[in-house]
Amino acid sequence: MTPSLAIAVLALAVSVVSFVVNRRAADRAERHGRMPVLIPRVWDQQEGCIAVRNIGSGPALNVTIAHPLDELIDRDALGIDLTKARYRAMWDGFMHLQPLESGAECAYEWDYRRGIGLTCTDALGTYYTTLATTYGTKVVDGRAMPIRRFTELEYPEFCLDEGGQPL
Repeated sequence: MTPSLAIAVLALAVSVVSFVVNRRAADRAERHGRMPVLIPRVWDQQEGCIAVRNIGSGPALNVTIAHPLDELIDRDALGIDLTKARYRAMWDGFMHLQPLESGAECAYEWDYRRGIGLTCTDALGTYYTTLATTYGTKVVDGRAMPIRRFTELEYPEFCLDEGGQPL
């Protein structure tokens, strides 16, 4: 192999690697640009209510709320690998929430039990899950809860102000 051919092959290899790295970075940036991020908080204006706010860039669709159980509420949230299959059985009380556009917040009647789980999809169907407990909050790509059919889930009631309007 001549020196000029070796340099050309090396330049081609560097170009291919550079292209792959840049393509992956662009895909991640595009996904994060449409990613919803749901943050729950215990509603301080009315007992028995929880507010869910979308602080992400895109709408949150197909939203499910549930109670985390066992290890999910007893351990530091950041130390839990929600992608492990054993955690799929540690959820209870599933309900379906309305879609939330970026920046929107809704308050629902919800019995807070030291933790809340929220799963949603973005506009292209990619799943995201939030686990928020007394011991931290974690947002992950993917669905960490078992699959429930929305036809089997009920909507919680909206929390209402004194005039009967949703908070």
